[in-house]
Formats: sequence, structure tokens, C-alpha cells
Amino acid sequence: MTIEKALEFEEELRSYLECAFRMHGLDSLSVKLISILYFEPDEIPMDDLAEKTGYSLSAVSTKLKQWENFRLIEKRKNPGSKKIYYYMEKDLKTINIKKIKAALEQMDNITKQMPEVVKKYKSEAEKSKNKRFKKQIEIAENYSVQVKKLEKIFLKTIDELEKM
Repeated sequence: MTIEKALEFEEELRSYLECAFRMHGLDSLSVKLISILYFEPDEIPMDDLAEKTGYSLSAVSTKLKQWENFRLIEKRKNPGSKKIYYYMEKDLKTINIKKIKAALEQMDNITKQMPEVVKKYKSEAEKSKNKRFKKQIEIAENYSVQVKKLEKIFLKTIDELEKM
């Protein structure tokens, strides 16, 4: 395959993935970064990502940190180099397990903190004539219950993904 055909192939793949990510409501820079990283077989320097997307290093860096927090991409440094490299896992099973585990971690923080906050104010809300305050307590309690149920579903989903 000629270099031109390889580049054409890469562009078509990226276009396909960009379209898929746009349907999920992602912003333009995220769409470009993820499509580049997903089809890049190796890690890629951040400055190359900025060049390929047409965005500034600052914008790319900010967005990459966001995606790194979601565990969708990994930041790497090579010994002896000052450049920062990024890599994205190519296995969809692994990507989704990482995303679910990140969500579970955040949910765990919520399920630990929310009941304490509710407990702190619930007796005041029960005594209060403020309907809005009472409703907010009810919403917060319901939220905690739903998060616990979602945690169970996510754990089952991880089990099923790991069986693949």
C-alpha cells in the first residue's frame, strides 16, 4: 500500500469514529483527539496531537487531562525525553471496564458523603415547614439509593465484560 493510500485509509477511519463520537455529544476537540489516539498504534506526543487537531497546545493539554481523568487515555513520559506522550487502549472491553471503574470510584465517593449530608439536615427538614427543603432531602435520599443500585449494575457489567 502506498503512503497516500495509508493516509487516505487513516482519514476514512478517523472520519467514521468522529461521526460516532459526535453522536454521543462530544465537543469537536474531544472527537478529534480520541479518533486520532484510537487509531494511532503507538503513543503520540502532545505537540503532534495539537498539530493534527489544529488546536493550541494549551487547549489540547486541558482536554487530554479531562480524558485522562476518565481513564480513557494514558499519559506517558519516556526516559530521557521532556515530551509528554499519550496513548489510548485499543481493546473496547478494556476501555469500557476502565470507564466503568472510574465511574464506580466517583460513585463510591458520593455514596460515602451523601448519606452523611442528608443525616446532618434531615431532622431539621422534618421539623421545617419549608416544602422545598423537605423535597431536596427526599431527592438526595433517592439519589443515594439509585447510585447504590447503579453500582451493582456496573459491577455486574464489569463481570460480564471480563467474561468476553
